[in-house]
Amino acid sequence: MFSNIDNVNILTAVLASHGVRRVVVCPGSRNAPIVHNLNEMDGITCYPVTDERSAGFVAMGIALGNPSPCPDPVAVCVTSGSALLNLYPAVCEAYYQKLPIIIISADRPEAWIGQQDGQTLPQAHVFGTMVNRSVNLPIVSNEEQAWYCERLVHEAVIDCVHRKIGPVHINIQLSEPLYQFTVDKLPKTHWVDYVKTNLFGGSFHYGDMLDFLNARKPMIVVGQDYPCSQLYGIKQIDSWAVTLIEPTALGTSSEDPACREFSSNLLVTNFDEVLNNVGDNGDYMPDFILYVGGTLVSKRLKLFLRLAVKKGAKVWRASTDGDYIDTFMRIDRIFQCDTTLLADAMTSYDQVYREEVDAYKERWEKALWAAKRHAFDYEPSFSSMAAVKAFQTEFLAHSLDDTRECRLFYGNSMAIRLACIYARQYVHCNRGVNGIEGSLSVAAGLSIYLSEYHHPDARSQQKVFCVLGDLSFFYDQNALWNQNLNGSLRILLLNNGGGAIFAKFKGLKESAAREKLVMAEHCTSAYHICLAQDVAYQNADDMKSLCEGIDWLIHTESSRPMLLEVLTDMETDNQVLDEYYNSLELSSEKEG
Repeated sequence: MFSNIDNVNILTAVLASHGVRRVVVCPGSRNAPIVHNLNEMDGITCYPVTDERSAGFVAMGIALGNPSPCPDPVAVCVTSGSALLNLYPAVCEAYYQKLPIIIISADRPEAWIGQQDGQTLPQAHVFGTMVNRSVNLPIVSNEEQAWYCERLVHEAVIDCVHRKIGPVHINIQLSEPLYQFTVDKLPKTHWVDYVKTNLFGGSFHYGDMLDFLNARKPMIVVGQDYPCSQLYGIKQIDSWAVTLIEPTALGTSSEDPACREFSSNLLVTNFDEVLNNVGDNGDYMPDFILYVGGTLVSKRLKLFLRLAVKKGAKVWRASTDGDYIDTFMRIDRIFQCDTTLLADAMTSYDQVYREEVDAYKERWEKALWAAKRHAFDYEPSFSSMAAVKAFQTEFLAHSLDDTRECRLFYGNSMAIRLACIYARQYVHCNRGVNGIEGSLSVAAGLSIYLSEYHHPDARSQQKVFCVLGDLSFFYDQNALWNQNLNGSLRILLLNNGGGAIFAKFKGLKESAAREKLVMAEHCTSAYHICLAQDVAYQNADDMKSLCEGIDWLIHTESSRPMLLEVLTDMETDNQVLDEYYNSLELSSEKEG
């Protein structure tokens, strides 16, 4: 029988799944549930050592007995308090010898740290840089915390024996009662396979590819800043699966014309609109997902794929650093490799259900093209949406006629979401943590670099266009207080008097704090800021002045930065966006 404590049982099951077979255990009460579970497991041998200082080195000695390229990890388990600190010398030695030691420390609930309760000190991350990874397992009270707890253990073990070899620390919070052992079996945890390949792809086997080859509805999802150097791999798999790519995805622009051509051919947007229509329709839901690149802007896509995973979809993640990223809440396999090498392996064999794959691709392609047509056929009334559509349309025509490569930088919130509707090329955006601060400063820095790197002459400038909302602009207005700026920086400011994106939340309408405190309503203009910083300025308050302003912003040569301020209404902006999605739904019904 096993412990009644959920996080202890999750820890035990995941450790066993990763091949932990030997554990050095030290005496104590707080770690007793862990020791009990490990002792109950078939295939795990526990070695009792009373002195923690010695126990760490004993674990090292056991690890030295298996010096293979993929050695079995050895665990050492201690109770709470100063017991953990006695392992420090052994941890440091194991770190420099690159030995796979898993330190497991029982801990009190976090609320009792520093409250003069027995055997309490801040145990999480106590080893600092002397471990490959340190995780702190929470007390589990719901399904999401159980997933989080399981994920943390996987991350630790992978950083102990796969991505790199060396000690890791797993700290586990335990609340009383500690000594109930009435659970007859451990929870079913999800096995995560880790595949690490060399430069020549020598580690790939046919069995590694089966999830993909047996899929009927495979999908590739490309997140932010995907390296141009690996686009060839995505292009190679593109004909074998549905490929969804956001405008933030295709890496920094490249001087390689072939890479830029791949970018334009691969870019598929407007999947958000498709998902708005299909909901949880199983005909569109994948049964296999390969996720590469960084953050996804689309919340709707993340929810859609998490639902697909709950219904059984297999999930692969591929990256050169092999990081454990589980965006869809159940990763199956992590590949630490260049995607081009993985693509070679994936396309070296025949897909079992090729006809069904082709039908799935055709279904998605029809829906994507219908959504793309609708985006440009739909004529929004004067609004932020109309401004971005007009800008992107003119910019696309300009970039086709102009051999100079221009860059696009979008601010967060509403701006980047509008870009996902209309952008047809790569856009920069601070999506690491999605903050509104710094968007203008990053665009300014990029314009400075490109001005120096290419040509200081205004007629040969490589322009940087920054499209952002009012709160982002005013928050970061000091970006214009910079003597290095010139006419390569062009700004499209969407000023609707506040944080319009917050108006989408229906429940917030009941709050008296909504407009002034949450949405930060204001009546500020950029005019005097531009005047003070010698920035060329125009504004637009209707469709005629908008079209004239965008033509001015894109085509006018200038030695100083330029800004077009589009003055719209917050409620109108949200209404126009709602009408767009509603009209898309009606259009789809007519076509269907």
